[in-house]
Amino acid sequence: MEILFWHNTEYHRLPKQVKEYMRFTFGLNNEYLNELRCFKYDGILNEQPVEYIRIFNPRLAWRYYVPIKTNADLDTTPEALLYEGYIDDEGNVHIEDKRTMSYPECVNLPRSR
Repeated sequence: MEILFWHNTEYHRLPKQVKEYMRFTFGLNNEYLNELRCFKYDGILNEQPVEYIRIFNPRLAWRYYVPIKTNADLDTTPEALLYEGYIDDEGNVHIEDKRTMSYPECVNLPRSR
């Protein structure tokens, strides 16, 4: 059993609408989605306010000795970034798959049935 201690972190569980979008769009199961964490920050896209979201798996990163504690850690270790996108002002979710072969487990994920 792995025990992770993450102090002074700013990441969160995935918002419900993001989990639903990812389940439908990428065919991911709830068990996997519950493991994912994200960093959220406000921004502007096409002159409209959005909430940007960057998604990673802390267990997977830890297994490969990549501690992700802040959003900046994803900038210095881009292979740890699994998904990225935004939630617009109307609550619409837009997420892109950023998984790479750097983490083979990320590519062959279990799909929901």
